[in-house]
Amino acid sequence: MPPHSKCGGSNPLRVQVSLPPRSHIILRSLVVDRMQRGWQNGGMIISYRLFLVFCFFLNCFVFAGEHLVPNTPPNKDIQIVSGSLSKTLHLGEQVDFKKCSEIAVKTFKGGRLVNADCTNYFAEMLGVPLAHRLVIPYTESNGSISSDWRCYDSQIVAAIKTKALESSSFVRVGFYHSHGELLLTPKKALHTLGKATLKSGDEVTLTQFTSLAQCWLGTASSSAYQTQEFKPFVDFGVEEEGGSLSIYRRWEDVPTNFKLGWGKEFDRSTELFQSQPY
Repeated sequence: MPPHSKCGGSNPLRVQVSLPPRSHIILRSLVVDRMQRGWQNGGMIISYRLFLVFCFFLNCFVFAGEHLVPNTPPNKDIQIVSGSLSKTLHLGEQVDFKKCSEIAVKTFKGGRLVNADCTNYFAEMLGVPLAHRLVIPYTESNGSISSDWRCYDSQIVAAIKTKALESSSFVRVGFYHSHGELLLTPKKALHTLGKATLKSGDEVTLTQFTSLAQCWLGTASSSAYQTQEFKPFVDFGVEEEGGSLSIYRRWEDVPTNFKLGWGKEFDRSTELFQSQPY
């Protein structure tokens, strides 16, 4: 099943709407990058999450020259194995924002408010691809930078059928994630941990992702009880006449999103594998 959003119903990525080439990139640059913290216009605040729902209907999350084939059924080509939280706290004041990309800037007298895309920065620092896009706000004033951002990293392990992964049509892995924009990780960027055997007898390759979603929300209680939801998919590509690529997006076939938070860590190894893989 495709992931479920809090707005109700299944993820509308199943709806296919054709867009001009690169139109999704234009949408992102003009709207998404300015809405991570909300955009006030004429007294109306348009939330980033609301826009993501809008963006799903417009099929934003494929690249130019690609066509997302609708109604591709879910299967078990990818399965989440475990989700765990680390005790490593990352502080905004320790982030080297020069290695991030500025995506939205608001100036004021003596300084700037900046939203920075630090996805690649943290992926390189942690050595593991992220399961979602990471945007961090900071303030630059009188030559100094400050940020109240504080988050713990989480580890997500997924099992991909080796036969599917080694297929010439395998393109990438992606996640629906409640705490950030959908992010696509190409095959060559996957972080592999080893092999394992499912109870079905199929060999799988274990891959690791991270998220930075257990963040400070202003109070200890709200921060402690927050939950991140996610669900993975794999993309397979078939080249069509004219050079376009038809993308077959296969979500993991589970009835609900996975949930991870303090006291909500999980490990499905016993359920999935013939023996403990690690």
